[in-house]
Amino acid sequence: MEKSGYPSLFYGMNESLKIIVTGNYGARNMGDEALLAGMQRLLKHTFANPVITVLSYDPEDTKRRHHCNSVYQFPFGIRSFLRGTFRATWNRVRISDLVILGGGGLLTDEKIKAMLLWGYHILLFSLLRKKIVLLGNSIGPVKTFFGKMILNFILKRAVHINLRDNISRNALGSKVPSEKISVSADLAFCNETPLHIPIKKRQVAISLRPWISDETPILATIADFCNKTLIPAGYSIVLLPFQTFQDNDRVVLHKLYDRILNKRNVQYVAGELELQEILDILSESEVVLGMRLHALILATMTGTPFIGLGYSQKVRGFTEEAGQDSYYVELANLNFKELLLRWNLLQENSEQIRNALMMKRDAFREKNRELENILASL
Repeated sequence: MEKSGYPSLFYGMNESLKIIVTGNYGARNMGDEALLAGMQRLLKHTFANPVITVLSYDPEDTKRRHHCNSVYQFPFGIRSFLRGTFRATWNRVRISDLVILGGGGLLTDEKIKAMLLWGYHILLFSLLRKKIVLLGNSIGPVKTFFGKMILNFILKRAVHINLRDNISRNALGSKVPSEKISVSADLAFCNETPLHIPIKKRQVAISLRPWISDETPILATIADFCNKTLIPAGYSIVLLPFQTFQDNDRVVLHKLYDRILNKRNVQYVAGELELQEILDILSESEVVLGMRLHALILATMTGTPFIGLGYSQKVRGFTEEAGQDSYYVELANLNFKELLLRWNLLQENSEQIRNALMMKRDAFREKNRELENILASL
């Protein structure tokens, strides 16, 4: 049987399967919300009438965005324990048939507190003897002894580990039996994409995020590029935040805005956008200059050429998977000359890049269709 837009071999099986999904949801990060939207679509086309409950930082926001059941994540701090929601979350997980952790870059000790959070959730799921699947994750970097210990704990308790890039697969090596692992693409590619890509405006969308303590050299380089290259060439600039809660993108984007001389050519997005609004902006842009991984992923979905700014290995991993490593630069190596070099190369090959990205988008979506088979067999 087939549903419009997303064929399924297994639709009709496992009536009313109760599925728990947890990840970085409800945290005002549009990349993660794109993952959740794609995952829901995948699950609904794999199983008949699944009952999906999302463990979220903000259940009301998750319900509003995704029209699904949602409760708080298990509390992991004094304030969250005082909220008194542990029992409600425990009871919801207790009656579930399947628990999914993912997707995204959850399993890294770049921020050890996050690694502890997911290890803690896996421990509680294990105490309830739940079937656990890691879905659409990237892994690493994991450099600390404690981080490696938590990662091994999580991996051992999963019945299946689905990864979104080959860098993560290589990082696992032989730690996990190969039959327990699959590699697909980012779950955002399970979302519908517009059949018609609008005519591109002379517009560049810029996505930055807070990352290092001294952002001055990076901001100076990008502002210099805007002032000396983009604006004189007649480009308008959209400063596009992807996260507006912790690690608030608006903080660093506002600093960039202050450094751009001709502000008439700059749109600073102050409001909170929905996923479709971000897709619309990227669809209309000629180029995306992005640190946020999902700025590059959603650009690929809309056939928009991009220059990736590498702050994490997951950004490098995606640009390689997308065949766009010529348009990638590590933040540590970022300077005006390197940025201009990639810009000029992109301008020379823009039409070929658009066509290549559309082909990659379709290939990524096809790869994710294989997940139906995997999930239905668990």
